[in-house]
Amino acid sequence: MAYNGLTNAGAAYKAAREANKLPVEFLKAKVGNGIVPSGTDPAELTDIISGKMEVEITDIHQVERALKMTVQISNESLTTGFYLTEIAIFVNDNGTPVLYWYIGKDNGTYVPDSTKPMKYKNILNIEVSSAPVTTVNYTGKDMWVDEETLNTKFGTGEREILEGIRLAQILGLEFAGELNNSNTKKANKVYYDTQNKSYFKCLNDNVLNYADSNYYEGISNNDLLLKLQNLYKVETYYKTENGITFAFKRIGNLIFYNSSNKIDFSVVGKAKIFNIDNPRFIPRYDAYICSVVSLSTVYDGSISSTGEITLNFGSTPVQPFIALQGIGIAKD
Repeated sequence: MAYNGLTNAGAAYKAAREANKLPVEFLKAKVGNGIVPSGTDPAELTDIISGKMEVEITDIHQVERALKMTVQISNESLTTGFYLTEIAIFVNDNGTPVLYWYIGKDNGTYVPDSTKPMKYKNILNIEVSSAPVTTVNYTGKDMWVDEETLNTKFGTGEREILEGIRLAQILGLEFAGELNNSNTKKANKVYYDTQNKSYFKCLNDNVLNYADSNYYEGISNNDLLLKLQNLYKVETYYKTENGITFAFKRIGNLIFYNSSNKIDFSVVGKAKIFNIDNPRFIPRYDAYICSVVSLSTVYDGSISSTGEITLNFGSTPVQPFIALQGIGIAKD
């Protein structure tokens, strides 16, 4: 009986992980030559029927709730050949292995003994929770290279491989592989995003499998071109508060908080001037500003990462001519 899906135990595990906002934690994979008995629901299985060997999980690629998993099968230590008819994927449930996903085939693939060396990969499409998955003891090392890859010529043309040292010389940084997996990514190394078809510099160590802007900076030609184009783009933000109009400018990722205004009311102590309501003019971090009052006294202030502008005018009421001066780094 052919089957490819969650087991009941796997579905319960997945629901519990989603309820607690925890990732699915893959533990291991097994292959075997068992056949699901007639009248047995494969979803009720709690273990592989006739396991022959554990196999390595060599790659995982997640997009929301869909996961593409690659398992590598080798007969390196196999003494007796068998027909592979089942694949079982296990997860870690607080230290207990749970059969999460089961694949049963009616017609198996023959795996010979080690006297006829072979290896091949199986790509599985698995349902998971939306949280990025993890894999116990997964390092991405010891991956098999197939004959097609091994015989591919070095070069820069189509279907040719670019030698790693050449790529490093081009990028000016060490290339560390694909981004779309749960391996640890190291700061100041470059990773390739297969979804965006772009290279990203890692800013901080992480295990994310997507290019979060808090952890990665695009360094492909298109990303650099957009940054250069933004240098020529000048944006202006106008805000009228209590009859006073403030005007700020943004060039690229720099925001210039320079504006001069005469107010017709007295202020004292720490005063909120206004809130910036355009997110493109709100700084990523709190920005320091100062105010020259009546062309003489200077008062300190700040623009918070939520856009609130405040100044501290001291303990004596003043009716000032305010000249704001400050620079901030934009969030996007």
